[in-house]
Amino acid sequence: MYKEIIERKKLPIATFLITLLCVFIYVYKFIAMWITGDDSLVEDALGLAIFIFMAIVSVGEIYRSGIRYKYSIIADQFIIHKIIRNNNIEEESIKFKDIKFLGRVKDLKENYKVNSTKKYLCSVVNTNRYCCVYSSGGKLKKFYFEPSKEMIGKLRFMMNKDECRAYMRNRVSISI
Repeated sequence: MYKEIIERKKLPIATFLITLLCVFIYVYKFIAMWITGDDSLVEDALGLAIFIFMAIVSVGEIYRSGIRYKYSIIADQFIIHKIIRNNNIEEESIKFKDIKFLGRVKDLKENYKVNSTKKYLCSVVNTNRYCCVYSSGGKLKKFYFEPSKEMIGKLRFMMNKDECRAYMRNRVSISI
């Protein structure tokens, strides 16, 4: 059994929100200078619209920062849980024999006809994104996730475990 939990880092979210706020302040000031005159009603409406938009974006980012994912390897299954605050929801439960592809997104050469694609990601930047294509009920499904190097090593080991057992059973003894 192996598990790891990934969560969104707070610094990129704060940086994004502060940068967005600065951009909107400059846009507001630019439009206010452009509309010279006694149109304080337009200026007030623009300020209110920017405030409402920033509030909506901030609430959305704060909500998204509360989402974590737990990747688990238990027996012959790879399980992904979505954790929102204290609620634990099982999103995927995949047997290793059903996995068709597991690797970096850039290494996905074959064009699979998938029925659904999901994302179990927490980072804003796509630096460590992996892809998994698997069969479920006769249909192919795909998801993106962000495992550690250790998790990828354990996943690949578990996927190749059955192949190694079959090889060892069929191995011919060579006498010297």
